[in-house]
Amino acid sequence: MASTAATQYLKAVTDQAWSRSQFGAEAKCNYVTNNISESFNASINKARGLSIIEMVDMIRHKMMERMDHRRAFGRKWRGKLVPKVFKYVQTLKDIEQYIVRRSDDHRAEVVGPDITCVVRLDERTCSCRVWQVSGLPCVYVATFITRLRGLDICDFVHQFYSLDVFRKSYAHAIGPMPSIDIGFMLMFHLLSALQKL
Repeated sequence: MASTAATQYLKAVTDQAWSRSQFGAEAKCNYVTNNISESFNASINKARGLSIIEMVDMIRHKMMERMDHRRAFGRKWRGKLVPKVFKYVQTLKDIEQYIVRRSDDHRAEVVGPDITCVVRLDERTCSCRVWQVSGLPCVYVATFITRLRGLDICDFVHQFYSLDVFRKSYAHAIGPMPSIDIGFMLMFHLLSALQKL
């Protein structure tokens, strides 16, 4: 039974803030958490007591190493998709209980255990909205694709999850920098040389 207080609270908040079905379809992400900000805050915890220059330098070090680490992963991986998404796509193979009622090569009704969804491959939409919001084909889309000959479900995953895009995202390196002490040493030597003139 739903809590009255919780129901009233959620009704007062816009649907787009809490209901996954109301999320926009521009950003492709299959989960929403604040873990990235918590992880970042935890990683710079030691840097908080440093001067601003030292803190920024420590953050730069972490980013430089993280980017290099991700590039190394990208070089090792093979295929069209990043491994986690490829593994997800492979789980969509058990779809015997779904019925496909084709309209044409691009449109169909897919009947599942609980609901019937309309899939439009040409528009990359499903009435359940999972495909549009996450960029990952849902079970209804996967069912339709597997019933059509010659199609690869990996081709229907949004490009954001492709290995190519992953590699491009981490292609640029953050350059190394000498320590701040070298700058002071250079300045000292320059001033010494100027005094001798």
